[in-house]
Amino acid sequence: LKATSPMTQGRLRECLAAGRPFHGLLKLRRRSGDLVSVDATISAVQDESGAPLGLVAVGRATSASWDAAWALSPCGSVLRNSNDAIAIANEQGLVVSWNPAAERVLGWTASEALGRPLREVLPIEQLDPEVGAALRGQGAFRGELAVPDRDGCPVTLDVELSRVSDDDDGEDAPARGCLAICRDITALKHAAQALRDSEMRLRESEEQFRSLVEQKQVGVYVVQRNRFKYVNPKFIEIVGYDRSEVMALSDNLDFVHPEDRIYVAERQRQRLLGETISPYSFRVVRKSGEVVRVEVYGTRTQYQGKPAIIGTLVDITERKRAEEALRESEARYRALVDSLSEGVLLVDRELRVITCNESAARLFGLTAR
Repeated sequence: LKATSPMTQGRLRECLAAGRPFHGLLKLRRRSGDLVSVDATISAVQDESGAPLGLVAVGRATSASWDAAWALSPCGSVLRNSNDAIAIANEQGLVVSWNPAAERVLGWTASEALGRPLREVLPIEQLDPEVGAALRGQGAFRGELAVPDRDGCPVTLDVELSRVSDDDDGEDAPARGCLAICRDITALKHAAQALRDSEMRLRESEEQFRSLVEQKQVGVYVVQRNRFKYVNPKFIEIVGYDRSEVMALSDNLDFVHPEDRIYVAERQRQRLLGETISPYSFRVVRKSGEVVRVEVYGTRTQYQGKPAIIGTLVDITERKRAEEALRESEARYRALVDSLSEGVLLVDRELRVITCNESAARLFGLTAR
């Protein structure tokens, strides 16, 4: 091991002392004196008490091209510490390098994967039937691969394959092997699917909401930052504007009667602050100029993550006219009764006087009160 870098020798000792298998590139000297690069996996053998009995070493000589690419310590450090699974296959398609991330992501230990065909531990043919042609042509291929790991659990990988050849041989040089870099995007795919499911449920919920409120016989609206975000057909009918005109208003109070705007704006402000506001009425000036009276019921809500008001608008114009007509009728009745010279009394079941005219009061020597 003297020809192996001191850094690699130190890592080998650390792994063996900690009881962990070592996997890396070693420089060994042949009996002839020549140096050879070996992709090695070395594990300590212990007895039942944990005492060391010896070592088990599995190694495969690498070609000069691998020596040039991976023997340098900085590259080896990147390979070992990468969060992406990295596998290297030689000219025969056999795995000659398998980093710790590949063990974690794909479930094969380095000792199990080394020497196996790359297609056995990573079914790259599932990426695309033409992956081989792409590697021979463009020298690279990228795609997503859904595979089970060693335990059968589904894993989705972003796989990038690159042809490896000696730089000195030019672009048309025969491939010396294949580099596979795999990133586990399983969690990302699950998150994306969860987001799509959430968006679908949201759309379904919005469709149900629209289906419900579009048929309501009261106006329904959503206001946010003084602009309408939604109005139903009945709302449009009450205010007398087209939907596009209502949605284009820069201020949702534009069709409120000028004398009522301050009052309505204050109630709207209080509602956004979370205060409890009883239903209230105000006047609306329709597009035709007609003035109608409406009653508002509303509550604070969240719309697209921001505070808003959702409410209903009821046209009470006819009700108000009926109430006014009743008051006028009562006033006429009172005037008629008070004009009579005869005394008129109205009593309840307990014979208590509810009302009387002035003639009745004078008859009893009392005031009407």
